[in-house]
Amino acid sequence: MAESKYTPEVEAILLDTIRRTGSLKTAWKAAKITKSTYYFWLHTVTPLVQKVQLALNDYRCHVDPEIIEQALKQRDSYLYGRAKQTNIYEIEKTEALTDKDGVETGDAKVTIEKKKVVSSVPTPQWVIESVIGKRLPLSDALATFAAYGYKVKPLPNGFLITDSYEGDGDEPSATTEA
Repeated sequence: MAESKYTPEVEAILLDTIRRTGSLKTAWKAAKITKSTYYFWLHTVTPLVQKVQLALNDYRCHVDPEIIEQALKQRDSYLYGRAKQTNIYEIEKTEALTDKDGVETGDAKVTIEKKKVVSSVPTPQWVIESVIGKRLPLSDALATFAAYGYKVKPLPNGFLITDSYEGDGDEPSATTEA
């Protein structure tokens, strides 16, 4: 069996690239691995999932303000109707020709009319995600809380997330219901 390419150096390249760019594709290219290798590691190397989530959170917390400004402008152009799509339709009309007495001659006059329709473009998901980040699945969100040291306790209708326990462990000092 071939030796795994997964090393601490490759992991460092992946995580550093994700922290700098927020792009998984750029990260696996920088580490000189394939997409399938990256996702295989993500599913088999348990701490990697949490480290990637932390790196993505770091990226989102430290994104260059100019990039956020560009994304906001792009989003606003979609949200406030400045993004337009123009379609030109050709409509063919056929009209029967008649003589002076109003009798059809059997000939037809064909005219082509062009109609221009301008409509707003709907906001694509990537515009929203580029500003506020992608939504995390619940399991990823809970794993992120756990990676940052929060305690996650399942409840019948959700989860109890606490930042620390004091005393006998029954009373959390701060709680959030998810």
